[in-house]
Amino acid sequence: MPRTNPHKQAVNTRMLYRFEDIFFEKKHYKYLSKKASLKKLKTLAEHVWATEQIHKEMPTIQFGKGVLFAGQYVSFCNGQVIELAPHQRDMVTLLHELAHAAGNYLHNHKFVDTYVKFLVKYGEVDKKELLETMKAHNVDLPKKYK
Repeated sequence: MPRTNPHKQAVNTRMLYRFEDIFFEKKHYKYLSKKASLKKLKTLAEHVWATEQIHKEMPTIQFGKGVLFAGQYVSFCNGQVIELAPHQRDMVTLLHELAHAAGNYLHNHKFVDTYVKFLVKYGEVDKKELLETMKAHNVDLPKKYK
């Protein structure tokens, strides 16, 4: 398994988070960052997991305080549990964490590929607009998207 460069991973994470902060504030995608009930989010997670035929046990989806990161509590996935922090109980955060739960623990090309797929397929995001915005915000995209 190739070694990961911690600096590159940190930069990739910052670029991805910056992109998310901007993209999902667009009027036509605000529905993805709107708070949702635990029931609705669990239903979405079950649908994604079944449709994608992910050959791992689906993580438990729960509301909690999250984990402290850069001075604020954020949602996380540890492989067995996806915990959604109070300000991130929405579809986009769930799809992000499901991309991790599918086996992509770093914000690398494999993660971005899965995340793009989930956003387009389950979030109904326009793929062209998504990729253009990711490029404009220096998200490290897999070669097939460049």
